[in-house]
Amino acid sequence: MNKSKEQIKKLENYRQLTENGKYEVILFSAYVILNLNNYSSNDKLKYLKYLKDIRKDYQVKLTGGETVDLINNRMNFIGSEFHQKIYFYSGLYNIFYEDPLTSNPQASSNLIENMKFSIILTQCVNELSRYNNA
Repeated sequence: MNKSKEQIKKLENYRQLTENGKYEVILFSAYVILNLNNYSSNDKLKYLKYLKDIRKDYQVKLTGGETVDLINNRMNFIGSEFHQKIYFYSGLYNIFYEDPLTSNPQASSNLIENMKFSIILTQCVNELSRYNNA
């Protein structure tokens, strides 16, 4: 969780996040950490339960079931963002800054901000990829 909070600070140095935006960053960080480390299925489930349990700390006004749906949606969405050929991460910019918690993430049309954001996000991914659960 500390790694996620570090990424929130880094992204807030670029541009202020809402509480819901911070929760989106935590989900993003979880995606990177869980996919780059050899966690057991049980450990992954514990981590995902923790993500559901902390939602109210970030003013997420979704039920437990809705939060689970959001987490599942985000894990798929973040994965698709990483597999695109263009690395501006415009969808991640959208969910972090423009429309956090949306059920239908869109690509941001703010290309100039997307270019700046992609540089910072790449730094975040690099830092998170060095984190391991050992």
